[in-house]
Amino acid sequence: NLFALAFARLKSDIRAWNKQSFGNIFNNTGRAEEAVLAVEKRVEENGSIVVQEALQRANVEWRRCLLVEENF
Repeated sequence: NLFALAFARLKSDIRAWNKQSFGNIFNNTGRAEEAVLAVEKRVEENGSIVVQEALQRANVEWRRCLLVEENF
């Protein structure tokens, strides 16, 4: 059936696009959390403004990943 073949190809294309656009959302969340923990250690060692800004950016990325995961 031509419709079934077209639907199967569309489904495959959407899966590939999703993986390219979002990756594995659960792995992304885990990596973002690890980044926050690593930067928190740096803050303990060196509380400079640059490191504090890095922590803020890491927290923002982690929250973004959590929202994507939550909406999944």
